[in-house]
Amino acid sequence: MQSWRATFVICGIPGLALALLLILTVSNPEEKPTLTMEEDKAQKEASYSAYEAMNSLSLSPDYEDLDSYMTGDVDSSSGSSSMTEWRKCFKPVIILLVLAACLRRSAGYTLRYNSALYFQVYYPTYDVGWYLTAIYCFGGVGGSILGGVTSDKLVNRLGVAARAVVLAVGQLLATPFAIGLLYLDPPLAFIPQSIGYLFGKC
Repeated sequence: MQSWRATFVICGIPGLALALLLILTVSNPEEKPTLTMEEDKAQKEASYSAYEAMNSLSLSPDYEDLDSYMTGDVDSSSGSSSMTEWRKCFKPVIILLVLAACLRRSAGYTLRYNSALYFQVYYPTYDVGWYLTAIYCFGGVGGSILGGVTSDKLVNRLGVAARAVVLAVGQLLATPFAIGLLYLDPPLAFIPQSIGYLFGKC
């Protein structure tokens, strides 16, 4: 099959092989009894306490109640302890996270899937296939490692908020480089694109 469809077929073959290997080697775990709300809450609190002890987290006062705010396990005196699971989805922090994730993914997919089309339209004689492949492979892996290592180092100072801080800073750093590729001709255009993709995947 000599067409653009071959790319998708080749990329899908490893997934089929892994699926077959999974079916043959992995069995379903035994079902555990369903926990009551009190037991589930106690288990979460114990897990979080162990996480704090292992990582020696020193949360600042601004972030001490972040976990309870995210999960809805707040003091009953505030009148929020009876909040249903559905209403938790409409808390401001959840809405902001969803909007931020949509914007980040939309920008990333738009740039990634249209960059090849951009070069094809404006530079039809230039073969950008290997350049874009290298940028997506090495930039994506490098960005994921960079973001993970950076957030792990900052989490001891900022707490779990470090994850969001790294994402936000990475997007801000990636934006000017993503725009920069539009003002350069290939192969120079691949330099800002590589840097932008590295920070964008943090």
